[in-house]
Amino acid sequence: MKLIPSYSNLQRTYSMTEKNIIVALDDPLDYQSVLEVLDPKKCLLKVGSVIFNYHGRKILDEVSGHGFEIFFDIKFHDIPNTVSKSIESFKSYSIKLLTIHLSGGRSMIKSALDSCKNINAKCIGVPLRALAKLTIQRMDNDSCLLAATSRGT
Repeated sequence: MKLIPSYSNLQRTYSMTEKNIIVALDDPLDYQSVLEVLDPKKCLLKVGSVIFNYHGRKILDEVSGHGFEIFFDIKFHDIPNTVSKSIESFKSYSIKLLTIHLSGGRSMIKSALDSCKNINAKCIGVPLRALAKLTIQRMDNDSCLLAATSRGT
């Protein structure tokens, strides 16, 4: 198990994808120009909860339709079976990275990792505590998970 001191070292130390640039689609009303000017061979696009809640799966269709791979940042968190089925419901999209909340526990995390493997995506865990210190644990050859540690708790 390899630990990395901070999230900022993620890109230098462990490449989660072949592409080194992730561009966020944050504005649900003004994102189309990003799809037109960026090269899908050079970057991934981040689809977060705001734009996904506004457009639904249509945004994933549109991003995938332009040839982009997706960083799906909606932080899955529920009972293990629900997380697993939710993740696997996105199999037809070009999702390469997605996020889960680590507070879901070991069973939920394992279910999420297994489902990510089934859709050929990598999984990033995020802590609920904003002040937590993030480290990266290599879980297996196909998945990577951010583990949270906090001081004094």
